[in-house]
Amino acid sequence: MSRQWVTDLKPFATSYKKPYLSDAPALILVFRQTYSWREDGKKRMHYYNEISIAIAAGFLLAAIQYCGLVALTSTPLNCNARLRD
Repeated sequence: MSRQWVTDLKPFATSYKKPYLSDAPALILVFRQTYSWREDGKKRMHYYNEISIAIAAGFLLAAIQYCGLVALTSTPLNCNARLRD
């Protein structure tokens, strides 16, 4: 995050508090698995995992909307490296 970006967001009164997450009746977290381990101990790569999970999440969101429910997709900023640690 650059200082300019943080300054530009100040008028929006953003904070770490996210009531739309803490007050929600349900949360669905989506992860991707890039590889797994075979029974013989060798690594098995899962090809096209990113596009596959994107398509699956899209179908899920479409089904939720079709049922008359609402959904909000949210990705924490710069979360990729922090989730792995």
